[in-house]
Amino acid sequence: MPADELPRRLQAERLAVEVLGKGCAVVDVEGDASCAVVIFSHGLAAFVGDVDESGGLSLDRPWAADARLPQYAIGITKSGARWLDRASGCRAYQPCRAPARDSVRRGAAEIKADGPWPGLVVASIARYYRRQALEPSVRGFLAILEKQFDRSDAYV
Repeated sequence: MPADELPRRLQAERLAVEVLGKGCAVVDVEGDASCAVVIFSHGLAAFVGDVDESGGLSLDRPWAADARLPQYAIGITKSGARWLDRASGCRAYQPCRAPARDSVRRGAAEIKADGPWPGLVVASIARYYRRQALEPSVRGFLAILEKQFDRSDAYV
């Protein structure tokens, strides 16, 4: 990845926070390096992926085959990120204006315990934190915290 190119997750985060507020999280999908998901209190708010030649995003992933898809996605292009909307009954997303928070809330894919999303979301979040904990700057920060507290769980 070129130094001036941000990961999908970071490119999409600004758009997600503008619409949903700081209560949302964007995490890379475990086992699919080309996709991320936007998670917030009402479920799976949007997918994040690279825009294809037609300007849209096709979600033909095996892990999303039988799942309810969110209404919106964030497409990543060379010039930045933009919102995409899914037509009814379609698995492809096309460019649109930034949606209202209520529209994203209504279009979210609910993360039900017996559905396909909990395992994917939990694995993706766990991957994110595993990678963050291995970053040298984070390890150094944790080492400083461990020296300041008697118990290692006191600062958590």
